Amino acid sequence: MPTWSLVLQESLPTGRFDRLGDDTDRGIGSGSFATMIGLYAQRSDVMPNGHIVRTRINLNYTMPHDTHLHDRSVYGTPAGFRGTAHPGDNVLADLSIEYSLTRSWVLATDLFARRTGAGDVAGQTAGAPWSRRLPRQLRAGIAPAVEYSWNANRGVLLGVRRIFPGHNAAPSWTPAVAFNAYF
Repeated sequence: MPTWSLVLQESLPTGRFDRLGDDTDRGIGSGSFATMIGLYAQRSDVMPNGHIVRTRINLNYTMPHDTHLHDRSVYGTPAGFRGTAHPGDNVLADLSIEYSLTRSWVLATDLFARRTGAGDVAGQTAGAPWSRRLPRQLRAGIAPAVEYSWNANRGVLLGVRRIFPGHNAAPSWTPAVAFNAYF
């Protein structure tokens, strides 16, 4: 039987998302608090050859809250803008499979899909109305990796994430390196 987890998470906006300077000041994040509810399941199976296969399925639904904007922002608003962004909701499905070659070496891959709902930005600049539609996006990808663990508490992951061409989403390749430490 798999283990099940119900997750409730609140994301806090910590990066600069508005009141940005010139065109080189890109900002970070959405500036929006966001509530996520998720359902996670995982199980481990011993294969006939003695190797372990761990399978995880994560389903998340995120509801971002409205955020007030001033001047240039990550939403493409111009200098002098005052208004509100209404980001779209997000749905994420992630299937992860890990195959243990040895006690230290693991092959892993994630298959994922994310749908971001449409949203909008509305306000004023120089006393005139200004608005922008935030398009719906659909992205899917794969993230294969190799993991090496020195012991039960320390390890490293090397991989790559491939985002396929999608609806209003550009394809990309992103290298992934992670050091894991558990205390």
